[in-house]
Amino acid sequence: MVAEIVPSEGETIMIRTWLTAAATSLILATTPVLVHGEAVAPSPPPVEAHLSETALAELSTRGSNGDLRAMTELGRRYAEGRGVKRDFDKAFSWLFKAAGSDAEAQNALGDLYLWGDGVEQSESRALELYRLSAAQGFAEGQYSVGWMYENGKSVTVDYAEAMKWYELAAAQNYAQAHNRLGDMYFNGTGVAEDKGKSRAHYQASADLNDPFGLSSMGDVYENGWGVAKDEAKAKTYFRRSAELGGCDGIYAMGNLYEEGELGEAKNLDLAFQWFSRGDVKNCAFSQLALGRFYSDGIGREVDTAEAFKFAGKAALTGSSVAQLRLGDHYSSGDFLPQDFDQALKWYRKSADQGLGRAQYRVGYMYLEGQGVKADYAQALTWFRKAAAQDDAWSQHQLGVMYENAMGVPQDRVQALKWYLLAAKGKDDDAVAAIPVIKTSMSAGDIAKAEKLSRQAGE
Repeated sequence: MVAEIVPSEGETIMIRTWLTAAATSLILATTPVLVHGEAVAPSPPPVEAHLSETALAELSTRGSNGDLRAMTELGRRYAEGRGVKRDFDKAFSWLFKAAGSDAEAQNALGDLYLWGDGVEQSESRALELYRLSAAQGFAEGQYSVGWMYENGKSVTVDYAEAMKWYELAAAQNYAQAHNRLGDMYFNGTGVAEDKGKSRAHYQASADLNDPFGLSSMGDVYENGWGVAKDEAKAKTYFRRSAELGGCDGIYAMGNLYEEGELGEAKNLDLAFQWFSRGDVKNCAFSQLALGRFYSDGIGREVDTAEAFKFAGKAALTGSSVAQLRLGDHYSSGDFLPQDFDQALKWYRKSADQGLGRAQYRVGYMYLEGQGVKADYAQALTWFRKAAAQDDAWSQHQLGVMYENAMGVPQDRVQALKWYLLAAKGKDDDAVAAIPVIKTSMSAGDIAKAEKLSRQAGE
């Protein structure tokens, strides 16, 4: 299975000191939760039992004697930290021995190469191993090949090829393949948008008791996507996902109590309880919600130290939104002293994942010379990336730069075009700038700008 990327340990020492100090206080609340009128205390999240020394020794002996299944199990345990202390060197050693013929080992070894865990990173080697695994009909290997094509890792992005491999894995009841197909049909990624097919794949995943599939079906019934809205069914799916430890389901449960939705009364204490459960599972959006509770004083006293801590924990999961939030904390200096270098580092991590608002932040830092030498060319590059995602702040800033010849020749037509686009995004500064710039433009140039803005918005 393809894993998530996270920041390296050396880059996050300051954050980790905060996490360690607070770790013992992160205990699940025991307040009962009302579900369909019945008080039910949420069960604790499942914990992987530590593998005893005897069991580990027995498994190691079997592996040393050439048992492929034992080698693969040891490799995966060490790679995932499941029942043993995570050790990528040992993971690589065991998986490499088994990967000569074992499809599961080939796929797991591919994961190590993909992310550079215990071995020099190599996307091409990862794909080679995934293909070997998939060729043996291993569903997880087929899924991994599809993921590489969907994300353009060592190959050109090819959604049709990705779907082909996902379909093969889904035919073997691999839930994550159903989830990806559901998302692709839902968003029209490489295929015509089809909410019916999307729902069918989410349902197939939910039928396999997959937490993401369950929460997706909750979304389907909450929003009435191709079905009649049904709050009771939505809540049941969210609850099932949450009880299995699904981050989306846990967040949905917290959100419905925070907002008072799906027939539940608003209850900030229960919302905080569910988000705290998500924190224990290292769920980024639950951690961000907890940070918001502390930063905005929702149901508790404002505590910028706690807000910073939870933003840091969420950022460590690799969440682009959390990385943006952490950058904001460093930029504003609302807890630690203002640090533009750290702000830029976290904005870049988020921006490199394609988050438009983070791309704006990077562009603005280049524009103002915050944490980096002022560079209009770099600012324009990042603003354009964000503007392509309809980020209104970036569109407005591009208008300012074209109007005032900042890194580009003065061009009021382009400036007005960007102001108009930003105004569509309800940017107040752009709305105010439009009548002002029009006073220095001819009717013909205004018409050109308006035409360009319509074309760009199509």
